[in-house]
Amino acid sequence: MPRKREKKFIDATTLSLDEWLTYAEMPEVSRPVLIECYRFPTDQHFRDYIDTIKTRTEHQIKILLRNFLPMGGSFGIDSDRLREYLGREDLSELYEKYEWVRRLIEGAAGKKRHVWEGLSWVIDLLPRFPTEAISAIEAYNLSHYFILPDGRIHSLSDSVAIIRAKYLEAITEQNLADTIAARDFEFLAASLYLAEGYQVQVTQQTRDGGHDVLATKDLPNLTERILVECKRTRSPVPIQVARALMGTLGTYRATRGVLITTSRFTVPTTTFAKGTARLELVDHDALCRRFNAIHGPEWPSRISQIVVSTRAKIAKGREG
Repeated sequence: MPRKREKKFIDATTLSLDEWLTYAEMPEVSRPVLIECYRFPTDQHFRDYIDTIKTRTEHQIKILLRNFLPMGGSFGIDSDRLREYLGREDLSELYEKYEWVRRLIEGAAGKKRHVWEGLSWVIDLLPRFPTEAISAIEAYNLSHYFILPDGRIHSLSDSVAIIRAKYLEAITEQNLADTIAARDFEFLAASLYLAEGYQVQVTQQTRDGGHDVLATKDLPNLTERILVECKRTRSPVPIQVARALMGTLGTYRATRGVLITTSRFTVPTTTFAKGTARLELVDHDALCRRFNAIHGPEWPSRISQIVVSTRAKIAKGREG
């Protein structure tokens, strides 16, 4: 009996977007080659796809999402994780505390539990409920951010970007204030300071007045403490907001304050800030330039990933 011919492996990064999509849109069992299709091969593939997403049919979009979203089962890294956890003295505590560890151990014990729960069901929310689909993916990513393989983190953020670009209006400099929630805007601003090496806290939503983000960093001669107030608005920020932030600096022994907005500032606000060396104003255009520098020019399509990552890093910092 003739031996079954093994499939040839193709490096997806060497293909054009259209060449890669030819394979990605095939059922896996029908692909004549072995090729990575669970995420975009490169950032350029991602950008090219998002730029041309209006030409993609809903059928094509859902095929790609089926590739990107976990179907339930195991990843190659799970065997390494299992050996790591089996050697830990606190295994019993971790087993009770984390569902993922429970599934990992019970799967190894032959109880036929998926280590990773499936997420492809969110496709059924499309096209009617894209916001809810994004929220489900973000929650999955937030819950598993520090244990997911890097490739899978990218595949989830790629899925969010596809849904946002296809079913919601693309976030641009003109509509950011209308598209992002106020709370997400605070974490988006916090991501700037995390990237610059600050320890970051985001205040509770229920607080009244003061600031939204506290960023601290130890410098050679002092500890820098920055109070950041975020204003997601289309209206110019009045001078009263700037004065209130300045009045809070002493309470928190802050070295300076930063007022960030999705809009712009009134002339009195700008004049007031110029009169002090302790208040920085960051309007919409300046903010976009900072995001471009830190997160790359495609950041509007990756806001969900940035917010989830920032939430997870701040939470881990608190635990540490």
